[in-house]
Amino acid sequence: MAHILFVNDNRDVAAQLAQVLVGAEHSVASAQSANEAFELLRREEFDLVVSDLHVPEIDGIRIARIIRTGIYPTAAGVPIVLVSSTVDEAISSDLLKETRIDEFIHLPCDAEHFLGRVAEHLKRSGRGAPPQERGVEQRTLLVVDDEPDFLRLMVQMLDGVGYRLLTASDGVEALELLRREHVSLVLLDYMLPDTNGIVLLREMRQAKPETPVVMLTGHGSQEVAVEALWAGAADYLEKPVKNQVLRSTIADVLLRGHTLQMARYLKEQIRTLREQADKIERLKRLNEAIVGALPDPICVLDASRQIIAVNPEFWTAFGITPEPGQPRSLMSVLAQPAVESAVVQVMREGRPLAGLEMEYGRGDGAMRSFRLRLMPLLGHHGLEVNDSEGCVLVVFQDITEERRAARMEDQLRSEHEQTRMMGTFVQMLSGAAHELNNPLAVVMGLSDLGRASGPETSPQQMAQMFSRIFENAKRCQKIVKDLTAFLAAERTQLRPGSIYDVLEAALAAKRTALESSNVKVMLPGRSPLPKASMNEQQIRQVFEQVLENAALSLAELGRGGEIKISLGVEPAQPHDLVSVEFANDGPAIPEENLRRIFLPFVSGRNVGQGAGLGLAVCYGIVRNHGGKIRARNLPEGGCAFTVWLPVANQVALSA
Repeated sequence: MAHILFVNDNRDVAAQLAQVLVGAEHSVASAQSANEAFELLRREEFDLVVSDLHVPEIDGIRIARIIRTGIYPTAAGVPIVLVSSTVDEAISSDLLKETRIDEFIHLPCDAEHFLGRVAEHLKRSGRGAPPQERGVEQRTLLVVDDEPDFLRLMVQMLDGVGYRLLTASDGVEALELLRREHVSLVLLDYMLPDTNGIVLLREMRQAKPETPVVMLTGHGSQEVAVEALWAGAADYLEKPVKNQVLRSTIADVLLRGHTLQMARYLKEQIRTLREQADKIERLKRLNEAIVGALPDPICVLDASRQIIAVNPEFWTAFGITPEPGQPRSLMSVLAQPAVESAVVQVMREGRPLAGLEMEYGRGDGAMRSFRLRLMPLLGHHGLEVNDSEGCVLVVFQDITEERRAARMEDQLRSEHEQTRMMGTFVQMLSGAAHELNNPLAVVMGLSDLGRASGPETSPQQMAQMFSRIFENAKRCQKIVKDLTAFLAAERTQLRPGSIYDVLEAALAAKRTALESSNVKVMLPGRSPLPKASMNEQQIRQVFEQVLENAALSLAELGRGGEIKISLGVEPAQPHDLVSVEFANDGPAIPEENLRRIFLPFVSGRNVGQGAGLGLAVCYGIVRNHGGKIRARNLPEGGCAFTVWLPVANQVALSA
């Protein structure tokens, strides 16, 4: 059978558990408050303490802390069990370990389970074992008296209580032990052979002011007692000392000492908390100053998307008059459904969102542009809000000037492009006039000659003049046709087409010119190649022009040459590109022409051999296809033209 202290202010719960414990042949003493429990611990010896977590005055955890200090010697190693019916989760293992609470039991629980846990703790505690065997810190008492019989009596009276006893017969020995040992309390006789008890008391208080001293006197003098108390004694006892009075006084003094320590500790904690509160207040003011100084409008929304915090710039930026105490939704202030949807998304996903832009027209007619950043506030309680859980912080970056600068840049770019196009157009007109002047001069000259000719002009001569007029007229027609094709820049309908088919058609059209120039063309065999998005007739025109230019360049060498065609696919965005390269071993393109070769009326051939519009037309066609065309000189000699066209689909073309 064990003697158990049960601390609980709920009479019904206390009665039920007491009945269970009594039924298991245990004796139970009940306390409804911490003070009642401490009084029982001072008077009685218990084998187990069961305390509710919530007790009037102080909670069960603090009760356990006080018991574990050892101020109640008989309860120094007693097992302590906490119970509660209002805490949903068990007390953390770290807290149990720190307070040396043996277990937390959630109520209600099965009676057999409760009794089983009680029996286990009683078994583990080793009922009747010395406190040091239970892992509990032992309190050390120092008894100072010059009478050996009295010292033996004190040892007998305190034996078995759980204290560690030290004895001294004079002041020198007593001070030495006090300084060397960790003494919890001193029992000091008033009359000593080498000193007065009051003098030694003052020396002890100076050496160890935190150690309480109880004065022992056999004279029954109230004056001595008062003098001892004035000198700093915690209490006094008159000889002869009764056993129960001695134990009770020691327990009371140790409890008062612990209470004073707790008071000093709490005072220090209060001081620390005040310092922390002051620091938090300073940080709060600093935070408010920083947020208030930010140029960007900021607002915080709660879970219902109500505005619960803003900086001053928020109202200024949106031209709104704040209404203190009046909750306002973001939608009612901004009327921006896209922003509302973004806030809902951030609340739902718990992830930041950036890049959203909005236009806002203020009441004064000013239009402003903002780029938004939304961040979820997951338990960040630094804000001046009741609970930031589920809140969203919205930062509005004013990009009005950025947008205005971008529009101005676009306008300048457009004006520059128009100026460039106008320059190109003027250059084209100048080139066209120059190119047309020569054949027109021939036509006009021959026409005048024909009109002035008489009967002496033979039919053969007239036929020759008409033939030359016709040839120069055709030359004018071709210049006008090429110029029209370049200026049209009209994007025709594009369809998936085979590069192989278009190449073969272009080679067939230029076969005679290539063979007459002794030019050999190397075309790779058919292999899986994606179809290109194109107008086949226009791309054929591009290929023919490139082949014709290569043939003419090789013909100038008088030895013929070779054109090698290579095909491939290059990854690109937003579409992959089919590449067609025409490499020849003819002359290189002069560097000054390489940079201008696709401009109108830039020709690499001799005067009269071309108007310089062919490659310009090719450039316009390929550009309208969403592709590109480049020219480069080869390291080994010769040059290459490459055409890239967007892939229409990823279906490979079978051979």
